[in-house]
Amino acid sequence: MNNALGKNIQDDSDMKNGHLFDESEEETTLSTPTKSKGILKGWKNTLEDKNLNDGKDTDQCQSSTLASHLRKDSIALTSEKLGQILDIQKHYKKLHKQKRFGKQREILKKYQLQIGVAALFVMTVVIVSIGWHFHAIHKHERMISQRIFFEAEKRNLNLADPAKRDDIAGKLGLSLPIWQLPSHCNKETEEDEYQCLKWKGNAEFRIWYYTRDAIQCYNISWYFLNTHMLPKDCYQIGNAAWYGPSNVSNPTWTNHGINFTFSSSFTHQFDAGDYSLATENYWLSSRGVGIYVPGNIPLIVDWNKSKRGWICLISNYTGDFYGNKLTHAKHFLNYTICNGNDIKATHAYMRNLLPSPPIQLPDPSLFSDPLWSTADEENDEAKTTDKSIFQKVLLMRKHNLTCSSLVFDRTWQKLYGDFEFDPE
Repeated sequence: MNNALGKNIQDDSDMKNGHLFDESEEETTLSTPTKSKGILKGWKNTLEDKNLNDGKDTDQCQSSTLASHLRKDSIALTSEKLGQILDIQKHYKKLHKQKRFGKQREILKKYQLQIGVAALFVMTVVIVSIGWHFHAIHKHERMISQRIFFEAEKRNLNLADPAKRDDIAGKLGLSLPIWQLPSHCNKETEEDEYQCLKWKGNAEFRIWYYTRDAIQCYNISWYFLNTHMLPKDCYQIGNAAWYGPSNVSNPTWTNHGINFTFSSSFTHQFDAGDYSLATENYWLSSRGVGIYVPGNIPLIVDWNKSKRGWICLISNYTGDFYGNKLTHAKHFLNYTICNGNDIKATHAYMRNLLPSPPIQLPDPSLFSDPLWSTADEENDEAKTTDKSIFQKVLLMRKHNLTCSSLVFDRTWQKLYGDFEFDPE
């Protein structure tokens, strides 16, 4: 028994030295020495289980490492394949791009002439549009700064009063072709107050601008080179009351609402009636507009007739007084138009354009002495000649007959209005 106890003690010492002794079970071991082998065996089983678990962990670690390597290899392989695919896509895109641009180059080469012409046309349109735009701006600025408001392309004329409250509008050169544009006259210096234009082969136009007290005026001249055209300018009558020569067969106070036509180139009576020849060709409106045509112009007046609401001035060097044929190679028209702040200011100036009035009364004998005529009652067909008139004058002096005036009756002129005796 002592031997057995000693052996157990020895085994216990050995277990401590082998680190297999569990102090928590020391008392049980001492009290039940028969279970020591089972404990050792249990520890052995525990070690085996631990080793088995360690093996499993090792296998799991190896499997995890392999899977990690496989994933890395797969990622690397996938990245490589993806890069190849992207390279292939880039290659095909490049080929497609080259093919597309190749077709475009072929199209450009095939249609380069048409494309060039189209581009040139577009550039021309753009340049012309820009040029026209700036030309319009320059023209507008020039019209603002200038004194003469005349649109040469449309031949429109405007004249305002100094106060800018009223203006009169006109359309000039109506017999000229609409499509023909004018050019500036050569060797003539133009200023703000003077302008000269010419329509090649047809007419020359000159206009002067000037001002007086409370009025503005234009003096206008036409010189027609084409003998088959007549100078014709028209102005709006408007709603103003106009004073001046008109139809005396049906006279009205002011010319508002009436219409007539008169020509000084013909001697017959017109359908519109007789024209008041005793007055000058001068018209004055209640708005302060005045128009004056000198008496030496063979004027045709068209008042509110062919162009409703307008007065038209026409110069015609044909007719009875010109032998029914052209005696002037070029038709000429000259007149002055003014616009004032009121009718009084306009008339105060324009009366200076009229012929000078008489400065004294006529000879009283014109009212007291008889008037004689060259008509021969016994011979109606007899012509009045310079010889027959001279004989009558000598006869009156011989008999001491007084005479206020002697009327040349019958036909005595070669042409009406030339005041020359007909030698035949």
